[in-house]
Formats: sequence, structure tokens, C-alpha cells
Amino acid sequence: MSFRLSALGDEAAGPIAAQCAALRDLGLWHIEVRACDRQVLIDSDPALTEAAAEAIRQAGLTVSAYASPLGKVRIDSDLAEHRRRFGRALDVARRLGTGAIRVFTFYMPPGSWAEHRSTVLREFAFFAAEAERSGMRLLVENERGIYADVPERCLDLVEGVGSPAVRLLFDPANFIQCGATPFPDGWNLLGKHVAYVHIKDALRAGGEVRPAGEGDGRLPELLRALAASGYDGFLSLEPHLKGEDRMARAVGALRRVLAAEGLVETDGPRP
Repeated sequence: MSFRLSALGDEAAGPIAAQCAALRDLGLWHIEVRACDRQVLIDSDPALTEAAAEAIRQAGLTVSAYASPLGKVRIDSDLAEHRRRFGRALDVARRLGTGAIRVFTFYMPPGSWAEHRSTVLREFAFFAAEAERSGMRLLVENERGIYADVPERCLDLVEGVGSPAVRLLFDPANFIQCGATPFPDGWNLLGKHVAYVHIKDALRAGGEVRPAGEGDGRLPELLRALAASGYDGFLSLEPHLKGEDRMARAVGALRRVLAAEGLVETDGPRP
């Protein structure tokens, strides 16, 4: 079993050309695009997205996903405006040449998950219908403080919407920070719905993010389970570490885990 590796470029550099160069220096040939020059693409001139797409093409990379900030607003905010931003995200993804958009499921007021469930599902049904018409796939990332924070609500979201355009982005560190167990519990519950994986680990005591295999996420076992399932998505590095070498440390740690487990990286270093 081989895995395709990608990474969030803006954790390696600011300008998009520098992001691409940094990833290529590490032997990566795919990039997850979140921001360029610290600008959010859906809120910027489309010319910035076009320039980013051209720089990525010139570097010989492909875009694994557009890491949008959609859904990172309170559920009781202006959702009509959020729907308009979703339309812009579809355009950004198209210009970048990817069919995948990372999304979130709205911040919840404290203790009110059940109260807002119907609104979350309604908004995601709208997003799903638009994504299906556009040939896009939405990757719902689990994260602390939003509706789909723990495995049970991730499952409720994806099965409640019931669209082939809505799949899960599995983030082990984020589950740990929510008090959940990514493996085996999270994987066993969600595995059939997972289409993308963020690679970062974390310590259960305090939630500090760590490179793959250096936390409590049981990344080696998760990677073996992914391989056994026939997973064909990306492993995308999101270091969230400190220091200028954070991306190199994250890539190195993941490659050590893969090697130790007898797993292979595809689209690796090229001549």
C-alpha cells in the first residue's frame, strides 16, 4: 500500500512560490492551499488565486485540496453571507484545479449542540447540493468547538446530510484535543466515510501538538488501518509546530512511521 503525501503550504512559507519551493525541497509533489501571503483566498481578488494556481503549475505541483475557512463562524451568525462565501470557495477550488474543499461545521454556543443540529444539517444540505452540481467534494474536518468535534457528531453530520459530496477529513490531533480517541474508536466509527487525513499527533495531557508517532494518536496503527482499508486519499501534513524547521520535522516523522510500518510513499522524490 502506498500513500500520497501533501502538506499545508502556508505552514512552510508565506508567498505561494516559496511554499511550493519548500515542499519540493522536502520531496513533496502535492500542496494543500490555505492562504497566500497571509491572505484568505475567498475574501481576496480572484487574481490572487489565479497567480497562486500558476505558481503551483510552474513548480510542478498539484493541489490536493483547498483548505477553506468555511464553517468557522458561529451558527447564530449571518448564514446568508456564509452561503455567498461558499460560492466563492467553489470558484477558488476550480481555479486551483482541485475537486476537494476543506470545510468546518460552525462554532456552537456553549452547551447547545443539540439545539442547533437542524440548522447545521440544513446548511450542509445546501452546501452539498451546490457541491454536487459543481463536481466538488466537501471534506468535513473535525475540530474543537464546532458541531463535528467528536466522532459521534462527525458521523451524525455525514449520515444526516447523506450526500456523496460530503466526506470526512480525519484529524487525529484534533480528536485528542476534544477528549476523543482517534484510534481505534474514531476510526472504527468513521473509517468508511474518511476521504482525507491530516497528519499531526498530540499529547492527551494538555493537547500539545506533536509530529506523527510522538503523541497519543496511535498514528502507526491508524496508518496500518488506512492501508488495510484500501484508502486512496492524501496524507496531508499540518504540523502546527514551532520553529522554522517545523515542516521538515513533520515530514521526517511521518516518513519514519511509514518506513517502520512497511508502508510506501508514492509520488516521492523525483530525479
